Amino acid sequence: MLRQNIERTIDDLLNIGPRAPGSWAELQAAEYLQSRFREMGYDAVIERFSAGSHNAESSALTVAGEGVVFPSLPLQFAKAGDVAGELLYLGRISTPLVTPEAVAGCIGLVFAGGGHATAVPYLLELERAGLRGLVVISAQMDAIETKNVRYPELSIPAVGVSWRTGNELAQHAGKETRISVTWCADPRPDESQNAVATLPGREDELLVVSAHHDSAAFAPGALDNASGTAVLLEVARELAGRQFSPTVMFVSTGSEENGGDDCCGAGAKAFYAAHGAPLNRIIGHVEIDDVGNLLGIPRMMYAGNRAFQETAFDSAVRRDFRLDASPSTSCDHGVALKLGLPYVFVCDACLTPRPCYHTPEDTPPFLDTAKCAWHVPYVVGMVERLAQAHPFYPSAVAGARVIRGARYADHPAIAEITEAAFGPFCMAMLEEEYFGEEIAGTPWHVRKGGSVLAGIRSRPLEAIVCEIEGSVVGYASSLLDYATGIARIGNNAVHPDHQGKGVGSAMQQEIARRMTAEGFTRFAVTTMTNDIPAQHVYEKLGYERVVGSVSYLKKGCDARAPGM
Repeated sequence: MLRQNIERTIDDLLNIGPRAPGSWAELQAAEYLQSRFREMGYDAVIERFSAGSHNAESSALTVAGEGVVFPSLPLQFAKAGDVAGELLYLGRISTPLVTPEAVAGCIGLVFAGGGHATAVPYLLELERAGLRGLVVISAQMDAIETKNVRYPELSIPAVGVSWRTGNELAQHAGKETRISVTWCADPRPDESQNAVATLPGREDELLVVSAHHDSAAFAPGALDNASGTAVLLEVARELAGRQFSPTVMFVSTGSEENGGDDCCGAGAKAFYAAHGAPLNRIIGHVEIDDVGNLLGIPRMMYAGNRAFQETAFDSAVRRDFRLDASPSTSCDHGVALKLGLPYVFVCDACLTPRPCYHTPEDTPPFLDTAKCAWHVPYVVGMVERLAQAHPFYPSAVAGARVIRGARYADHPAIAEITEAAFGPFCMAMLEEEYFGEEIAGTPWHVRKGGSVLAGIRSRPLEAIVCEIEGSVVGYASSLLDYATGIARIGNNAVHPDHQGKGVGSAMQQEIARRMTAEGFTRFAVTTMTNDIPAQHVYEKLGYERVVGSVSYLKKGCDARAPGM
């Protein structure tokens, strides 16, 4: 019966059709899932939120004198329009072959590439320079990926083509090319939705289990993510009528495929904006996405401390799944991780090639519903175990002072504290002062702040901040090396306005508590010889001085840059 239920859900979603973010079909899928949750006895609701809507239905791509219509599809969020211009090959978005001044009046032929945060400004610059339309080449030979450029900010028509078609078009560079994109007759305003089913708990704690019901534009989404949605429903069915200490919320998110610049799902962002406060009551987030691949490898990615891992992963999970710790902040689980919450991402698709990914080829022939059903008892067991736990990252509260896990929203404050507090205790500043100029044209505090934040991003749950009356006044990080069994204190600082008030000591006590809870018995820290306040803190914590070190700098006579 389990497999039949999964097949029913997948068939029903595929009959709705591609469920692009913010489309009417996506809303239809959410309402369908709401009804399925209600059949199980859940109080299920639709929660709407503002987000980009995909309304494009069709496209046409022609080259003057060729007499053919080249196969194309509107890209996700493509604007309607009919434009023509000289076809110009731009190269790759991250490594363009032409300057913006060269694109006026042209249709750009381009490969996607590089981070979304840099792609959007670049494409908007081309738009301002007079680019009339965009043709984006997919990596697949004959399939068209529809969301490698997926930016609602663009106002020019944009279409995708296969790699084969891209090569054909490149031979017509310089010829007049026409793009037309047509929208549906009744465009949906910029809106999406989550379908949320609640299993009430006894206490004010929360466990989140999610899967997204949208698909890339024009992709049926059998694998990504009708499969995960079907598994989510069956997990909810198995747990219906139960009561745990925390409330368990089953969230079928919309607009996960609307990743924004940070690749995080818009639906998860909206969910946590509505239900996240206070964050220290949340146990964790389990996401199910793209499971049941015929060639898939069972895998769970995660971030969380030892207690979280020991709770989430029993012997059966450890035996049957590949477990990979990851600081990944994409998809819906990335929203949770950016909020300082542990997560598990259940997906068997990431370790093998997926030429059907985000294309119209994401169809049932590549899906094994028996493998989907195989996942269900593992996820049910994980939810049951996590629902018997309490939050794994509690805050340490002393009056107005709160020491808690760091969040991505704290990063600007961390950078500001780094600039204000490090000063003479920072090699980057000493180098700048010694050489009499910024290194690589970058102020010392930007270099140091970037280094600090890069370390925190690589180990987001190993950093803490101290908050006083809502303002972050200090931070501390650690580096837990499980291979050597040595736990190291990382970068840490207190804003000068709050130094001498016990903030640094309190944060180091919390870092020490967390290290010990992880099972470490070997500890290390390195600080500069002139940082006497830090040395006093570490010695009070029981650290013993082992050896000092000396840093040397030298000015040479050759003014040439290295490598010249």
